[in-house]
Amino acid sequence: MLSATLTIRQVVYYLPDHIRGYAVSNVLVKNLRSARDLRAAIVDLAIGLEDQADVGDLKISNSQLSKAKIQTEWRRALQVLDKRVRNRLRYQIVEGEERVTDIGSRKLALDKPNYRYEVVRQLLHAQLEHGSVTLPMGSLINAIGVSETPIRRAVYQLRRFGLLAPRERLVQLAVLASELSWEVLVAAEATPQVLKFRFERGTQIRAPSYMLERAHYLLSYRGNDEWKNLSLSGVPVAQRDVPSLDITGTPRLDLQLLAGNHVSAFNMSDMHKLINGLELDENRLEPAPVAITVTRSRAQLERKNRARVRQAAKCDVLISLLALGLRSQAVQYAQQLAAS
Repeated sequence: MLSATLTIRQVVYYLPDHIRGYAVSNVLVKNLRSARDLRAAIVDLAIGLEDQADVGDLKISNSQLSKAKIQTEWRRALQVLDKRVRNRLRYQIVEGEERVTDIGSRKLALDKPNYRYEVVRQLLHAQLEHGSVTLPMGSLINAIGVSETPIRRAVYQLRRFGLLAPRERLVQLAVLASELSWEVLVAAEATPQVLKFRFERGTQIRAPSYMLERAHYLLSYRGNDEWKNLSLSGVPVAQRDVPSLDITGTPRLDLQLLAGNHVSAFNMSDMHKLINGLELDENRLEPAPVAITVTRSRAQLERKNRARVRQAAKCDVLISLLALGLRSQAVQYAQQLAAS
């Protein structure tokens, strides 16, 4: 154990809600001088986790290493630890009044399901995949996978807004997929939750094409099991579906998260498998290099291609184009699919 390391066990109350109240193993490192000392402290912290309820918190004070160096060494060390251990480790850099917390193992809370969006999504899927403009209420409820009441309420609200046709037994969009816009979805409160990620300060910025190549492996059926609920969406998939689509380049990496009805959080550590240095971007108006659209339906609508890479359904690709502000390309995409 390092001579400059003090191990303390206590409960701290600034922890996120999902681990608040757990026993916390604190390791305090003062005057950190080398990456070797940092790795030794991480091992000491991991050894201190005695049971499943423990959380490890490494506090770094007066470090001579830069924040970027600490961040790099932290992630390198965690890669060789068992997943059950590394997901319960975190660090803090304490500099006077400043405290910076690594969110590598943080879980991001997901919003409650937006059933208006889920209803619209299922109807778009029926149009683009099966050429059907209507769905029986029972089929809609079964696909989304919840009780009848919230779906009927969502259908009623969408009909009042005018996005659904006023039919009794069948549920139908009042517009074709090619006539839909993001602005209409926003006004109808029928948009999904989108988790946006940006590069942390000081991190090497990577182009979307670079991250796309990495995502191909993670999203393949020989890739990482922790990405099994994610699929590729956005511009690359749209261009595969419609090669003549008028889009140059890839503005961002779009992913689809099939969270189902019972998943309440997204593990931030999964993003570091894509690339180091990504953090959650709370600003919904700013463009971001990576975005994850969350859907809460039970029905799995993803597709396989010849490379066996999980791809989002056509309805999700259309919604991602609308969210990107590519309305004319979304119209072209929907029209080409309808004609094929």
